[in-house]
Amino acid sequence: MEALSLPQIDYDFWKEKNSYYSSKKLDNQTIRGIKTAQKTGLLNSVIDDDGNILIKSNADLIEIIVEKIKNFDLVKSSNNELLEIFDLIQAWGGSTGRAPYVRPKGDEWRFRNIEEYANTYREAIKVIINLKSKPLDDASIKKVVELICRLDGVAGPFATKHLLFWSTGLNLEIKLPIYDSKMKLLIRGANKLSSAPNYTEFKKALEHQGRQSNIGSEIIERALFAFSKNYFPNEELEIVKNYSLNKDIEVAESLSKWWKST
Repeated sequence: MEALSLPQIDYDFWKEKNSYYSSKKLDNQTIRGIKTAQKTGLLNSVIDDDGNILIKSNADLIEIIVEKIKNFDLVKSSNNELLEIFDLIQAWGGSTGRAPYVRPKGDEWRFRNIEEYANTYREAIKVIINLKSKPLDDASIKKVVELICRLDGVAGPFATKHLLFWSTGLNLEIKLPIYDSKMKLLIRGANKLSSAPNYTEFKKALEHQGRQSNIGSEIIERALFAFSKNYFPNEELEIVKNYSLNKDIEVAESLSKWWKST
């Protein structure tokens, strides 16, 4: 099956515009994420007891997460060590990762049964670790996402952020990309699809574009996110009025025209 198309943007330009990977500053969304997840008491590596953040950039946070994953042992590492990684990834994602730490009714989800929470997450990580020795297939990805989504407060799009970090930290041959609502809209628009393709089809499209652009597939996703964030809100392809960059505006207009026709 031929790979699906992705928007034909300047990937070299947009890959540098994704503030979630910035080495120069800490994104405001990530600051909010850290302060929200801090209540677990497991984020001492990035924030002190007085609320002072100890890192300077998102790149610093990414380095901490990846290093902790590299040192993680499925059998020997404690629940706290595992959940610290979970909390750091949620924090990196910003306010969209706050759900496990807010109070719906009763106690916050993340604190209802910590052992059960950790065991479920450990099951998901075991499946990811097993991908080091078997071909990647959609069934395995679906299983990981389903396990992570059993964790109260975590939805499918955010679960794929965990896939990205764990595949990076575990040094999987193929990095597992984030596949959220923005990516689903972009690949639908680029191919005029009524519904979003599955995860492996999206990953195949990233890899195909990566070969064409001579950029890693995970960097293609990073660039697409920056492009989308500049022009579109999360759930639609209607161009916002206050976009800050006009690079590839014709691509954004084409996607928006398709969106309005559906």
